[in-house]
Amino acid sequence: MHARYALTFERGARRQSLRNRALALGLRLASDCSDMLLVADEQTRVAVAEGFAVIGQMFDGVGRRVDEPASIFDVESGRPRRDAWGNFLLFSTRRGISRVYRDPSGSIPAYRVRDGVSEVFVSDAEFACSLGLIDEAEVDLGFAIHWLQFPYLRTAGTGIHGVRELVPGTEISLSQAGWSEQLSWTPWAHACSAPPKRNDGEVREELRSTAELAIAAQASGSTALLQLSGGLDSSIIAACLAQAGSRLAAVNFASRSADGDERHHARAVADQFGIPLCEILEEDLQFTIHPPGERRFRPGSNPILVPLDEAVEKHRCEIGAELLVDGGGGDNLFCYLPGAVPVLDALRAKGPTRALRALDDVATLGACGLWDVAREALRRALPSGWWTWKEDRRFLRRDALLRRSEPHPWLDAPFLALPGKREHVASLVHIQHFLDRRVGCASAVLHPLMAQPLMEFCLAIPTWEWVRGGMDRALAREAFKGLVPLSIIERRSKGSLQGLFHRSFKRLRAELEHLLLSGRLVALGIADKDAIEKAFAADNWMNSEVQMRLSEMASLELWLQSWKGAAPRPPSTAT
Repeated sequence: MHARYALTFERGARRQSLRNRALALGLRLASDCSDMLLVADEQTRVAVAEGFAVIGQMFDGVGRRVDEPASIFDVESGRPRRDAWGNFLLFSTRRGISRVYRDPSGSIPAYRVRDGVSEVFVSDAEFACSLGLIDEAEVDLGFAIHWLQFPYLRTAGTGIHGVRELVPGTEISLSQAGWSEQLSWTPWAHACSAPPKRNDGEVREELRSTAELAIAAQASGSTALLQLSGGLDSSIIAACLAQAGSRLAAVNFASRSADGDERHHARAVADQFGIPLCEILEEDLQFTIHPPGERRFRPGSNPILVPLDEAVEKHRCEIGAELLVDGGGGDNLFCYLPGAVPVLDALRAKGPTRALRALDDVATLGACGLWDVAREALRRALPSGWWTWKEDRRFLRRDALLRRSEPHPWLDAPFLALPGKREHVASLVHIQHFLDRRVGCASAVLHPLMAQPLMEFCLAIPTWEWVRGGMDRALAREAFKGLVPLSIIERRSKGSLQGLFHRSFKRLRAELEHLLLSGRLVALGIADKDAIEKAFAADNWMNSEVQMRLSEMASLELWLQSWKGAAPRPPSTAT
């Protein structure tokens, strides 16, 4: 969702400076009362009532958009009703307490800028810079190390000292005692709850109706461009939007590799629902490496994929679509967990009989033997096999490494949580790293599968149900059978950009090598120059995992260069 805003509850000089700067830039004062100053651009959706301000969109329990925020809040607490959901950020000031709440989808960005005496909440770094909120920025080198050492773990920390992100589901409040923070929405309230007793047909029907309601509501009233890969997740979104009569077009990307050309699948979906489809080919892209066009609090897209992002965004603008919609988070939501943990969950929750059925399902899914799955389940049951966030120390200097990762509140699982549910929740944390890395901080991007009602419903479903019959995302397939084309429902293969990635990396190898060896990561003592040189000199760079690692380091390097004028701040927890 598009959102460019800044808000403060302060009343002093910082507030007046923010107000004057906003007026000079032609921004609107969405709220200018004694307890709240909210500035935003014209495209940002804002609803204001006495004591409340909502950025984004909110819905009630039956998917109706709420345009009057006061009608869906509890007046005493200043919090949304339990059945309220959406893509929103809530600010309230009631009875001497100011609150900020970010909904669990994380669709509306929320960063907290602190300078020691005041607090401002802002949508993105470029907007913050234009408003003079971070004139003396310091790059946090601890973040840079963490970003590489604990890949895809998006915590509250950002790359700019004094700027923290509100983790989705978090509420912070200001009272006479100062600021406090709590997790108002936690995945564990649903992942650890006993699922209601329903037969298989009822579960399928409720999953489908929940998806149809949530996906259609989020795109209602807008012209949308759907990134239609031809996979299950984007096809489900296409079905839900088409059923609701949404104004919809689609775009598909095809690489020269067989595994990257899914046009026939995308065409089947587009034809079934009468959706106009544009196809972008690998030959249409211009692969080069260049610094990001605007500053960000975190690195943006992997540089290998930037040309694809740019081509899709260009097409969105050409057809006048207000929203770019994708299936981001589908694997994570629908519990795509390769491995044996569903067997362990079934054993602990239902006993040996159900575990044996899960064992057979996992073996069928993985095209391997029952004994292979049993050995993997046994290994995962031992303390050495317990799940932890995977570190990656490749190409990092040993003396720069951090002792531990920064905590993420969603990963704070209850003691008796099932191992599969730990991985299900962790996968939802994992996808947060990717959802806003596209070109342009203000791009209108929507990930409708991350809607709160869908997350809550899917988290409550046992992991072994998702592999039933030896199919990944089995319940989603069953729920949409008869609506999504059968060829998509029964499809077992997944598209891949690995061939494109390899060709692009080979083409850009010299640029990437120069960028990394002469860049700030090496100069600041974070990257191991000798290890990088060896990787490029030998054939190591041909390995797909090495290519991904080096290109992600390039993304961080380009981000560092975009903050050239910012002083580096050493990490406080290096060993």
